[in-house]
Amino acid sequence: MNLRSILSSSLLLATLSTAACSKKQDDAAPSAKPTATAPAGEPAAAPAAAPAAAGGDVDLAPGGDAWKGWQIKAPAETKVGDNGASGITVNTGKLGFEMTQGDLGISDMKAGAKSGMESAKGTINFTTDKPDELAYVTETPVGDGKVKGYGAAWYVKADGKRIGCSALVDDEAQLATIKSICGSVHKK
Repeated sequence: MNLRSILSSSLLLATLSTAACSKKQDDAAPSAKPTATAPAGEPAAAPAAAPAAAGGDVDLAPGGDAWKGWQIKAPAETKVGDNGASGITVNTGKLGFEMTQGDLGISDMKAGAKSGMESAKGTINFTTDKPDELAYVTETPVGDGKVKGYGAAWYVKADGKRIGCSALVDDEAQLATIKSICGSVHKK
């Protein structure tokens, strides 16, 4: 298992732990997030539109020399840092994700996500499973219920360069917002 898959497994387990804690706090209040599934054979309803990222150009240089001259469109409070695995972490204050100019190691991420779900005794459904894109939905038992999570890894093209993005989030709207921010990467 390489560093990327270990980090993916660790990130998945950390996300599940955080989700479990927030789920316990949220149990007292009704959820504002409807979860609907489509009947068999019917396409699922499209997720709610992602909110536009307020703010402007955010410099990615704090992530290291490889990111000097690169920017994303994101909220002004966004923080960027080196993730210690040849990429950067991007935290908008509400959402976090990673970007890399190297290989995402999608097959290792898939193995790490499977392993994490086995350890957590949860389920995982791969909704996209391609060499250059992975998306999945997890359900993890917590108390008497289950916590749902969404994971994805994909590439975008920017100024002739292939940039990888990956995220683990609570819902499809958050993932859509991250995909929008990551898709905005550009040279100054």
